[in-house]
Amino acid sequence: VRHLADAGLVGLAGAEGPPFVAPHGGTKAVIGTNPLAIAMGRGPERVVIDVASSSATMADIRTARATGRPLPDGIALDGDGRSTSVAAEVAALLPRGGQVGSLLGLVVELMAGVAGGGRGDPKGRGVFLLAFDPAVAGESTGWQARLAGLKSDWTTGGGHWPRGGGLPVEATLDAEFVQRLDTYLARMTGRGNR
Repeated sequence: VRHLADAGLVGLAGAEGPPFVAPHGGTKAVIGTNPLAIAMGRGPERVVIDVASSSATMADIRTARATGRPLPDGIALDGDGRSTSVAAEVAALLPRGGQVGSLLGLVVELMAGVAGGGRGDPKGRGVFLLAFDPAVAGESTGWQARLAGLKSDWTTGGGHWPRGGGLPVEATLDAEFVQRLDTYLARMTGRGNR
């Protein structure tokens, strides 16, 4: 999504994987950890939000298993659908933020799993990528100034302006992936061969 933001677009992407997260109030894994990312803007105003819909990651569980460290309470279920803090017993993670995280994971599953064809695919995971140009509306919305204003309000209100995790601002995509992405973007916008 950073690449899309750098191109002046708003990018939204998500990926689904094998079932490892139970729905809110559920007792067994139904969806993957289903991360969702959005990016908008360039330079210092650029915002990149990337969040998993689960309370932990599979890497967290592997690390806890390897070290024997207990998991925090309320993030995982065992094979019988009961809460567990023993990593070796984990059969499902719980959604981040309860019902909101559960519904966020369901949105990603609908887009990447159902519409994107990934659900049940034994070869891997489904993904979706949405991109739109806020300038195409035909009227100037002044979105860059609004974004800068939101950043100012957010940070002066005590919030952290997310820039995309631990990646440096200058991080770039693999050249082959950029070429494929640019080809798809051109096709979607009618600027490429069909």
